Amino acid sequence: MNTSEHQVKKNKEPRPPKACGWMAEFENEHDLLHAAEKVRDAGYTKTDAFTPFPVHGIDHALGIKPTSFRESPSGLPLLRFLYRSN
Repeated sequence: MNTSEHQVKKNKEPRPPKACGWMAEFENEHDLLHAAEKVRDAGYTKTDAFTPFPVHGIDHALGIKPTSFRESPSGLPLLRFLYRSN
């Protein structure tokens, strides 16, 4: 690398850090649901919520589609166990 290439790289403007994740704390489940809906409506798809108790409607608010037992790969060993135990 010659000196002119080195100076071009040295004079680059620094970029702001890329956001890898966000975290927030809410006073109640209604605020959490409202924020989750806003995040979903903004187009974010890789989201999650952690609560000390189940929050009804959080899956819908986050845009998580319901799955059936048939689609779950973890359900197959359970089905085999139940079938063999009869």
